[in-house]
Formats: sequence, structure tokens, C-alpha cells
Amino acid sequence: MATKILIGKDTRLCIKDGGSYVNMAGARNIGYPSATPDELDITQYGVAGDFDSFQAGMISAGEFTVEMQYLASEYDKYLNLMFNKTLNEFLIAFKTETGYKEYTFKAYISQMPITCVVTEIMTYEITLQLTGEITKHDSTGTGTSLIPSILPTLQYGIIGKGTKVELSTDGTTYKAVKFAYECNGPDFALSYEDVTSFETVGMVKEQLPMTFSVGNFAVTAIASDGYGSNEIGYDQLLTYVTNQTLLYFRITYPNSEKWLGRAYLMDLTRDLNIKGKQGISFNLRITEKPVMAGVTVVDLLDQDVLDVIELISNLPMPDDITDVNYTTYKAGTTTAYQDYKALTNNQKNQISFILIYKLNQVMEKIDTLNLADNNQPIDWDEDE
Repeated sequence: MATKILIGKDTRLCIKDGGSYVNMAGARNIGYPSATPDELDITQYGVAGDFDSFQAGMISAGEFTVEMQYLASEYDKYLNLMFNKTLNEFLIAFKTETGYKEYTFKAYISQMPITCVVTEIMTYEITLQLTGEITKHDSTGTGTSLIPSILPTLQYGIIGKGTKVELSTDGTTYKAVKFAYECNGPDFALSYEDVTSFETVGMVKEQLPMTFSVGNFAVTAIASDGYGSNEIGYDQLLTYVTNQTLLYFRITYPNSEKWLGRAYLMDLTRDLNIKGKQGISFNLRITEKPVMAGVTVVDLLDQDVLDVIELISNLPMPDDITDVNYTTYKAGTTTAYQDYKALTNNQKNQISFILIYKLNQVMEKIDTLNLADNNQPIDWDEDE
């Protein structure tokens, strides 16, 4: 068997929603965990040699880190799973010449900080704390693949320009931090306790979520002289720090969704670049659970694509088509082909290559049997 180098871009990452797995839209970079067994010291008196000895013990499951392109409705969905401490089921699949090698695992979402820079595409990084083993799913043995037939849709990004960082002392009148150009966070994290017991199955440790640590929004701005009545500069920020003022914050992104919460202003610094602009940076140290508001739920599934997937899925397998029954499948195959052909290129890219391969094989089988009966070649572009 020839060796084939696998390409990272073909990897699929999915989360279980109800009874099936769905694509995690916008995944850009996946940090795969390393399985690290504990080192148990078994050094003993009288044993020859002057090296310590150890034995491998239980395995720390580790973490997945996934950089995601920011889409408010998807972010909000995962945020709620994190706040609810939901134990989620995930699927990661590596593409091969004949399909995918599929692996499932269970994990809690523990962190989701957003990176928002004025000139860059907004992203966020999900940290998945694994509990238990990563298990290979044998789709060959069961005959059932767990991978959704629809491919992930390309997500066009949101540029950070237009984001506004506002502070208030009373929760009513807000003032904007002038010339802010970067706002990253919130970086609070869900902590875990090891709950491995004698009843644990396998050699991988189990984890239980506990509480959320204090988190921050890290804000960077350009220093300037002169502010409007609805703007905040360095002097006012310094006053908030000196007086230990408990603030209300409102961070609004370009598509109008916003973070609302309470925080103290901490770590205020001023960057005095001898050959460049002066800068201001500070942290908003969150004191209670923040709220994300104004999120519009977006349906990422295109109905035309779903209709074509259903048409192709309902076609028989090529081996089930014979010289006796092939004519009964011509109409359905024609409809599936024509509806697929009518899709845009972006819509076609959402359909699994396995389904496209099936459609081509069915058409080829019907064509062969049709010609064997001395019939005219089938014009698939013509309605039955």
C-alpha cells in the first residue's frame, strides 16, 4: 500500500447536538492534546545502578485548544455550554483516501477568550478539558460513519474595527475609551478537580468542573491629549484605579452584540515609545458573571444544500442497481443531479465528497445498464 501524507486542512471537528454530530463552524487551528502518563517513582534499595527508576501511571487526558473564527451565534452557543458546565461529546476525523478515521471524546469547555484587534479578523480560542479516553470509532465494522454529510461552510470574518469599549460608574451613563484599538477577553477559566476512582474505566484520569476563576478584558489604546464629554482618557482611568471604583463595562462588537458586566480597572500602564506613539493599556478585572447580549441566532444550514443531500442519500447503492430495476431509479437520479448542478459553487463545497462520489457511481451504473439494453444514451440535463 502506497504511503500518503495527510493534510491538516482536511480534518473535521464536530460536537454532538442531540443524537448526531454537527460541524464546529469556523475552526482554524487545532491544538491536539498529548497523552502524558504520571511518572511513579519505584527507586529501590540495593538495585544495581545509580539511576532512579519509575513506572508509568494514570494518564492525564490533557486539553484540546481550538482557534475559531468569531461568529456571535456560534460563540454564544458554546458560551452557554461552558457556563452550564455541560459535558460535551466531540468528534475529530482525519481524512484518508477512502474516507475518514474517526475519534470521539468527552470534554468540558473551560475557556473562550475573544481576540479583537482593529485591523484583524476577530477570533476566539476554545479550550476543551478532556475527561476519560479518546476512542476510535470503527465506521468500517459498524458500517455507520458519525461524520455529518454536509461539509463546514466557509465563514467570512468580522474585522475588529467598530468595536467600542465603554465604562460607567452608575450603569446608565457610559463613556468610551478614546482611541482603543485592541480588546481581548474575557479570559476567565473553569477549574477542575481530579475525580479518578477505583471505578474509573481505563487508564485516563477523570475530571469534574468546579468554579470559574477571575477573568479580565485586556484593553489597549493610543494616548492623546483632549477628550470629549463622552470620552475617557488616561487621567480618568488613573482616577478609577486610585479610587478603586467598581465600574460597569459595555464592550460592543461591530455586529452590535455586547458584553455587559462589573469590573475594577487594574494594571494601568503607559507605553512611552521613543520613536512612536504613546500607548495606554489596562485590564478590566471582572467581579461577577458577565452577560453577552444582542446575539442574533444565524442558521448556518442552507435548505437547498440539505435538499440535495437528502436526494442523494435516498438513492440506492450502485451494487443494488440491476438490469431489472435500473429504470425505476432514473427519475430520482435525474432530479438529484439537476438540483446539485443548480447549486452555487459555495453550496456545492458544503456537500461531502462521499455523496458526490455516490451520485457519480449511480449515474455511471444506470448509464451502463441503459446502453446494454440498446437504448439511447441518457441526457441527465433533460427532465424525465
